[in-house]
Amino acid sequence: MKSGYVVKTLTGPKRYVADLRAVLAQGIELRKIPNEVEIFTSVYAFGPELESILTANNGRVAGLGTYPVAVPWLTWDIDAADELSGVAQARELILFLRETYGIIRAIQVNLSGSRGVHVRMLLPDVVIGLDARNSVAARFYCEAAAKKAGVDCDGAIYTANHVIRLPNSLNAKKGRFAVPLTVDELFGLSPKEVTGRAVQQIKGMAVDWSNDWDANNDRKFQGDWSQAIEASGQRVVEAKSYITTERTRLPHQIEKWVAEGLPRDDGRKRALFRCGAAMGELLGPGKQAETGIVAILLPLARKCGLDDRTAIKQIVDGIKHGSRDTLDTLESVPTPDWVADQQPVYSPDSTAYQQSY
Repeated sequence: MKSGYVVKTLTGPKRYVADLRAVLAQGIELRKIPNEVEIFTSVYAFGPELESILTANNGRVAGLGTYPVAVPWLTWDIDAADELSGVAQARELILFLRETYGIIRAIQVNLSGSRGVHVRMLLPDVVIGLDARNSVAARFYCEAAAKKAGVDCDGAIYTANHVIRLPNSLNAKKGRFAVPLTVDELFGLSPKEVTGRAVQQIKGMAVDWSNDWDANNDRKFQGDWSQAIEASGQRVVEAKSYITTERTRLPHQIEKWVAEGLPRDDGRKRALFRCGAAMGELLGPGKQAETGIVAILLPLARKCGLDDRTAIKQIVDGIKHGSRDTLDTLESVPTPDWVADQQPVYSPDSTAYQQSY
């Protein structure tokens, strides 16, 4: 089984390569990544059929669908408001994983080069093998663990075309590096000292990422993984049921939640974004879905006192965020009539609509 990565230089095009094991060794152990190169990796390993498709299409595939993928490790992309919060959340997640499974060395961490932190957990010797259900179950497992640990993570990394930055590679937007850290450094240094490491690559540091699972904790993980498989199947059933059910308006609870906002100054905008993201995941992507969702949510935004330009931006940004994370099993489901038939408030091609950006 192989995984894959996309190489992107600051001046040249992206290219796809299919041996992640080699590049992990290069990035983590040998420290030979050029400073002008960004490298993004898949979170999966996969078989020869999917590898050949990805190689031919520069790392892209319409959806994982029935393609089996394996999960040699699990990845949490901690989505933090600032760098110090990212460090604090990474600590909480690692403490949770250690307490749950008794592992110490099977955890790896690196900064994202921006505000976040990436945490990887090497799985037991019985690796989660090739299975078409893994692409959904991995996301469910990681989101459930993050929720129990009280941290925020980005589940979009578990979709077909999403990739995550390789440890020690460049984040060109920030001019910083996704430097790896030992877990001892993450806990032993102050948060500012931790985030300060991102100013340059770390040279010549060996990372101890070995498998220290025991039989009892292996069985505990396998039980948790089975629950994730079951939950992911139920999620598909619920989403399909929601899509095929006729509706004429939003549930009252949703309207009340948006109208009251969250306990922050921009709470109503955030609530609107999250509504757009949730509906985008269930009903998108596509212009029909986008137009219908805007038509459904904009009157609610007006009730909340938001101007149209601000509201449309929040909704559309949310839709795009949610639909990039559409479950592969739902990608071919058409936009339901009760959304597609909404009278547009603004056309996505109109000047007023475009000005929301």
